[in-house]
Amino acid sequence: MNHPELEVPEQIEQAGPTIFVAGSDGTFWSKNWASFARKLVIGIPRFGGAGETIYDRELKYLRQTFPAMAEDYETLSSASNNMSDFAKEVVLLVERLVTPRNVFMIMSFKRKFKTMFTSCEEVCQEFKFKAERTDESASLERIVPRIETGIQKSAFVIADLSEPSPNVFYELGFARAVGKDVILTARKNTQLPFDVHDIPTILWENKNDLKHKLRECIRRLVDSTAEKTV
Repeated sequence: MNHPELEVPEQIEQAGPTIFVAGSDGTFWSKNWASFARKLVIGIPRFGGAGETIYDRELKYLRQTFPAMAEDYETLSSASNNMSDFAKEVVLLVERLVTPRNVFMIMSFKRKFKTMFTSCEEVCQEFKFKAERTDESASLERIVPRIETGIQKSAFVIADLSEPSPNVFYELGFARAVGKDVILTARKNTQLPFDVHDIPTILWENKNDLKHKLRECIRRLVDSTAEKTV
């Protein structure tokens, strides 16, 4: 690890998510390389050994940082005893963590923007995504952690700036800070602040105009993401 030209082992470098089952020192070694390479780490608890230790440590970390993700991860300890079903549960969990299907909406919650949200929701559904607003969540988690977790777990973020507010800009700044793709929208003639006026923004006139422009933007984003994973 003290080599000036450290190279990640090929198996880890070429992997997407990494899954660790049982094992001992060698498994920990591989897990540490995966963490170094910033790969998704999944520990399998049911066979004991290093896999169970890795599971416990990852679960503890998720509970402290991303509680909603921890709920998904915890399913590994209660999956079916049928090995075929269990393997499917593991694959589905990895898919949820690697390729989220939720879209986090940043916007004013005033009633007059409900139609705008519905339009975004319908377009997202066309691409098999689910648009979500914090105010419609049934979670009892405190609001700020819920917002941050929602952004971190999202496939991408849609931020509407038609009615700017400190909350909107806090969430927008957080999304950009954690590296999420953000689609900006605003009602036509909205005066955008200096800090964002040079960022490409969908300027919409009505719901049909918004849906048409948003549809094209999401399509480009999805195609771009697919190219990166090939």
